Amino acid sequence: MATGGEHWFKSRGWTEENEDHCDWFGIACNDDNFVKDLRLNNNGLDGTIPTEVSMLSQLEAFSLSDNNLGGTIPSEVGMLQLSRSLSFNNNNLDGTIPSEVLTLKELVVLELQNNNIDGTIPSEIHKLRDLWSLNLRGNNFNSTIPTEIGMLSQIEFILLGGNNIDGTLPSEIGNLAKLRELYLEGNNINGTIPLEVGMLSNLEWLHLGRNFLNSTIPTELSNLTGLIKLELYINNIDGAIPSELGMLSNLQELFLHGNSINGNIPTEVGNLKELKKLYINSTLITGTIPNHIGNLSEIQQLILSDNILTGAIPSE
Repeated sequence: MATGGEHWFKSRGWTEENEDHCDWFGIACNDDNFVKDLRLNNNGLDGTIPTEVSMLSQLEAFSLSDNNLGGTIPSEVGMLQLSRSLSFNNNNLDGTIPSEVLTLKELVVLELQNNNIDGTIPSEIHKLRDLWSLNLRGNNFNSTIPTEIGMLSQIEFILLGGNNIDGTLPSEIGNLAKLRELYLEGNNINGTIPLEVGMLSNLEWLHLGRNFLNSTIPTELSNLTGLIKLELYINNIDGAIPSELGMLSNLQELFLHGNSINGNIPTEVGNLKELKKLYINSTLITGTIPNHIGNLSEIQQLILSDNILTGAIPSE
């Protein structure tokens, strides 16, 4: 087999003659005995993804994550027109995303995390209208985020961290009403945080750390009342911490360290009753530590070092 089948961890049926293919390891069939699921995750596969997968015309789920596959994603994958899920995480795939993948109108999940895929994030991504999860983190994409991403009305997870993405964060991101997680950490994104991010009423995780964002923290982020984690660390953000962040009643982690934030720590931080981690170290914060910090009954990690704080540590 092209993927080193003799070395697979589990290969029931694949190397045997006269075995019903529906009984092979990693395969599930539909009522007509056509392969509908092919899942060979963490199974010692190497080599390349065979072009013959195009023959699996009824395939709905195709997952080869956590193997040692190399080469490019074959364009023949675009012939799997019933596919709802493509998961090739944690391999050594390279090249670009084939344009044929963007014709898979039933696709709900596209996961290519931790490979060596490069090129651009295609603007045609908007053609995947039912896409629920887009995971391209840990690759070598070197483009901007296309404005067309704002047309993915069903999407809940966008994970693009750990690439070489540059340019600004498009304001069209604010159109994604169902978005729950936006993970852009560890790129070269610059400019300001669009005010439209404050329109993402279902957002729970916002990861923008380790970029080159500048300007101030928008007060509009206070509209994200379901937010659990807010990461803005190691950017070029300046200005004061908005007191309005104290309205984020579900927030558990707030990371603002490694910026040029100045002014005082607002007393409203004490309203964050669910907060477990608060990092405001290595900034230009001045003034005293507010007594209201003592209201953070769930706090586990509080780091305020390397600032210009004065006064005593509150007994609270």
